[in-house]
Amino acid sequence: MIYYDKMIRKLFLKGGRQTFFLMLILGMMIGLQTANAQEQAYVTYTNGTLTFDYGVKPTTGNVYDLNAGANEPAWKTVNPQVTKVEFTANFSKAHPTSLSYWFEGCTNLTDIEGIEYLNTSNVDHFFCTFQGCEKLTTIDVSQFNTSNAIIMAGMFSGCKSLASIDVSHFDTRKVLWTYFMFSGCESLTSLDLRCFDTQNVNYTNHMFAGCTKLKNLYISDKFDLSKVPENYSNNMFGGCVSIEGAIAYDPNYHNADKEEDDKQFANYKTGYCQKVVG
Repeated sequence: MIYYDKMIRKLFLKGGRQTFFLMLILGMMIGLQTANAQEQAYVTYTNGTLTFDYGVKPTTGNVYDLNAGANEPAWKTVNPQVTKVEFTANFSKAHPTSLSYWFEGCTNLTDIEGIEYLNTSNVDHFFCTFQGCEKLTTIDVSQFNTSNAIIMAGMFSGCKSLASIDVSHFDTRKVLWTYFMFSGCESLTSLDLRCFDTQNVNYTNHMFAGCTKLKNLYISDKFDLSKVPENYSNNMFGGCVSIEGAIAYDPNYHNADKEEDDKQFANYKTGYCQKVVG
């Protein structure tokens, strides 16, 4: 800008029509520079609201970049103060690769707006995305594209006020970890996991633990935990005292003082799950 200022002063001294046109060209060049400023996805925090946007990143205020992999996002420090989350229409241009810890610890969050603008087609980590959102009563993840997901561990853990979660379309063919995925969802009464293809899952500890009101857990033959090794499905159904499947819940087996493999109960023939007929 200093360079441009010097040129403008010289042109003013010379005067005339030539000066006018040269100034016009300079103005266009400066405007073009501004228009071509790099656009990117970013997050801002103001007065309890966490906003996800896309455009020229602001240089002042509480502004954060997106995270990647299993890394915590920089805005996690303000999560306890967040009461509202909003995604702008512009954020649909963003292609995040991780949702790890995005809203973890948002204990006062009650409202999420514009989640339809969240493009998850490139996301591989959904690690603890909504963990601890204990005041959140509704959530719409029906548009989530999970075709590249490998981690869903703790995704909804501790969301004790959610009465329902529609994950009936989730693509889980690449998923490896689902431990603690729904743990502590105390208000859930039904879960439809018939679309869950768990052929690659190898870690399911505490997946439904603490879902005390969960009555109906629907699965299909694709819910295969044959790759889960010993001691990697511990307490999977611990505390699911209301569940109704092929057998009744055994509180003596699921003793809080011991950790037992539970994958044997993850079926609709001899376990706690159900199969929808028709």
